[in-house]
Amino acid sequence: MSVPTLRRRFSGAVAVLLVAATVVAGGASTAGAQTSGIDCSNDSMGNIPLTDLGSGTFMDAQGGLYPGGSNEIPEDHRALGLDRAAEITPRNSAGDPDPNGAIAFVSLGISNTKREFTAFQSLAGSDPDVADSIVLVNGAQTGKGVNSWLDPNDSVWQEFGRALNKAGVTAEQVQAAWVKIPERFNSQPLPFPDNVLEYRNELTAALRTIQTKLPNLEVAYLSSRIYGGYAVTSANPEPNAYQEGFGVKWVIEAQMAGNPLLNADPDQGEVVAPWVAWGPYIWADGTTPRADGLTWDCNEMMNDGVHPNPSGSAQVAEMLLDSLRADPTADWFFGEPVDDSSEPSGATVTTSTIPGDPGLTAETLPVPGAAAPPGGAPGGGGAGEEPGAGDNTDTTRRERGDRNREGAGRTTTTDPGGATGSDSTAVTGSTLATVTVGERGSVPPIVWVLVAIGALLLGALAVRAMRRDRSQPPDPDVTLEQ
Repeated sequence: MSVPTLRRRFSGAVAVLLVAATVVAGGASTAGAQTSGIDCSNDSMGNIPLTDLGSGTFMDAQGGLYPGGSNEIPEDHRALGLDRAAEITPRNSAGDPDPNGAIAFVSLGISNTKREFTAFQSLAGSDPDVADSIVLVNGAQTGKGVNSWLDPNDSVWQEFGRALNKAGVTAEQVQAAWVKIPERFNSQPLPFPDNVLEYRNELTAALRTIQTKLPNLEVAYLSSRIYGGYAVTSANPEPNAYQEGFGVKWVIEAQMAGNPLLNADPDQGEVVAPWVAWGPYIWADGTTPRADGLTWDCNEMMNDGVHPNPSGSAQVAEMLLDSLRADPTADWFFGEPVDDSSEPSGATVTTSTIPGDPGLTAETLPVPGAAAPPGGAPGGGGAGEEPGAGDNTDTTRRERGDRNREGAGRTTTTDPGGATGSDSTAVTGSTLATVTVGERGSVPPIVWVLVAIGALLLGALAVRAMRRDRSQPPDPDVTLEQ
């Protein structure tokens, strides 16, 4: 085979490969255009925010953030929260009280949570009232819904461990969390309320796993999603974003009702979950103002209609900081002692009407995947490993002792990691150190697979052509290019 012929065949193969790659990439883009985007005309769903719904109902489900249609936390549940929060104090890497230690406050959730907590880190990092011992770690991760967080073997925990390592803290120093972990509806969800009951069970399982991984976690402030009506996507559009608020509400009510699967009171048995309550309730019906004036305008969203842009993220950050400032269980965040003088009475709270509820039992909890995570077994806490409780998985708060009685103080803790990145930030007092919890690339994987296969085929073609060319005598009628 002559060199020109080989060149023509090679060029032709490359052209075919490029066309195929373009078609695949274009098809992926077209598919993406069909399942993502933004529709600014869809600025209201007609649903009433839980905070405004009060004792009214949505499809027979009562509103309000707490039972009875109230937005105020019941005093008995608050007393338990104060008792748990009083345990929060600076700790060293082993989890022992240490005035030179840290209080790690983490986020757990998806990419929306990640963006919003990044804005919160910036806001809190410039607030002089925030205690110097506070270390904020953005553990939220792109695409990691509740089914990832409930599985103790999921790789989400390895990535979370890397975020802790880069922030210079350990799992034993994590004592509070903002939990905003939605369901990822990649297919048609169940109808209401079955879809929300399923989410309640999944979030319950996730909280139990989180407590196991973070043995000194005392309190978790929960939130549901922002308005999702502008999204043109199958991931989690309206009305799922609205209805998810009921799932969070029902998890909190189950703990208040004394469900052992969410027990946070050592006087009632083994502690298997953090004390949970509402953080900021951030859903509003698009541009329709709720009672406190909150709205979600299209210009506060990214062009995918799913994620808040910097302006929208800042709005959530301000609500999160305001909710902590108004909550006495979060006084530790501002360097103040938590007043736990009021004792829980132990009385259960009657839950609001939950239509069609089969009950929250061990049988209703989802079974996590059994696959071992790449790079190590669960339970570790070293560099590059997932954080875990190790031998302390059954530790109760009573067995850990009254750690809040010693080691309190406002001590600056510097970040030893000096990590760099661009996606999220660990905050120590007002000192910022960037921590990356990786985003994924946007190039469709099939394109890279096609390119790799094409390269192998072209290489084989070239080798075969050269061997054939050497095995034949020179053609006297062909003049080689000079």
